[in-house]
Amino acid sequence: MTQQRMITTNAELAKLVTDLSPSDYIAVDTEFLREKTYHAHLCLIQLATDDVVAAVDPLAKDIDLTPLLALLLEPQRLKVFHAGKQDLEIFFQLTGNVIEPFFDTQIAAMALGLGHQIGFANLVQHLVGKNLSKGQQMTNWERRPLTDAQIGYALDDVIYLRPVFKQIRQQLEQKGRNDWLQEEEQRLKDSIIQTPSEDKLWRSIRIRDKSPRTLTALKELAVWRDTLAREVNKPRSMLLRDEAMATLAHARPMTLDEITNLRGIPHEILHKYGSEILQIFDKVNALPKEALIKLPNRAPADEVDSAVSALAGLYLRHVASEANVTPNLIASTDELEAFLQGNPSPLSEGWRYALVGSALKRLMDGKIALSLKNGKLVFIDN
Repeated sequence: MTQQRMITTNAELAKLVTDLSPSDYIAVDTEFLREKTYHAHLCLIQLATDDVVAAVDPLAKDIDLTPLLALLLEPQRLKVFHAGKQDLEIFFQLTGNVIEPFFDTQIAAMALGLGHQIGFANLVQHLVGKNLSKGQQMTNWERRPLTDAQIGYALDDVIYLRPVFKQIRQQLEQKGRNDWLQEEEQRLKDSIIQTPSEDKLWRSIRIRDKSPRTLTALKELAVWRDTLAREVNKPRSMLLRDEAMATLAHARPMTLDEITNLRGIPHEILHKYGSEILQIFDKVNALPKEALIKLPNRAPADEVDSAVSALAGLYLRHVASEANVTPNLIASTDELEAFLQGNPSPLSEGWRYALVGSALKRLMDGKIALSLKNGKLVFIDN
């Protein structure tokens, strides 16, 4: 039986790195807290190979994770995660590099039609027949000492990640979809390396006033808030909630007293950063009209007829069903809409284009017909 270990000293960590090194893969998971910080606060690292199962305590006194991080960065060894984006972000924060190569079982499961963003417990039950305990889901992983039950719960995530990985990898190879996974993992890597675009920072904030100067003020505020949140390591919403951002952008106060009269602006933020906020509005108010954000008026020719969108969505789901792939992995509604409008979309390249994109073009050109046969929809390629 594989020995399970809790690593709390540098000597134990050095021995663990030596024991992990011979394996050609390592199953990896982390426990962290993020409720009160911008960056995840790492609380536990779980690791497993065929012969080793261990949890490393990054909060242990004087522990140096450098040897373990160096091992994980070595390119000759596959690192296996489930829904690994946040885990990879943590290691990117610690090392400045994305851990490669990696294999994400959640992405792979979608490529096999096992569900959209399937949870680990459901995947284990489906593939291994084991019902994992959920008794420690609400654990505060920052508190010490951790109980045996908490450690066991955390280690189960990598213990059962091993057989899940092996089964899914075999099924991917049988279906010839390893290239699909490589494309998806490259997209995941790119999303980790890239900082959020300025557009993403403000477009998700609800605001009624869509005037160009208000939207420009909102964008500048959003960029400032995100920069500050990174610097002080606090969630953006703990500095200024979205509602307060919208209020400020609409009002564009010129003095601290005017900010004070607005609802939802924390006194601490006003006291510390009020002058910076006013500088943002001074800058926005001085901009010429041509430099302001203006939402485009979509011409009717740019819009996709709702019936066409529905037909394209129906065809996408039909292909996904035939190929036993989760439809959301192929394209989201917005990505499908962009493709139909001729705008950049994942459907325009790689395995998505080969599977669906090229056929969608033929469908839109009238070269694929829709029919009914025995009560079922049938697409006929002319």
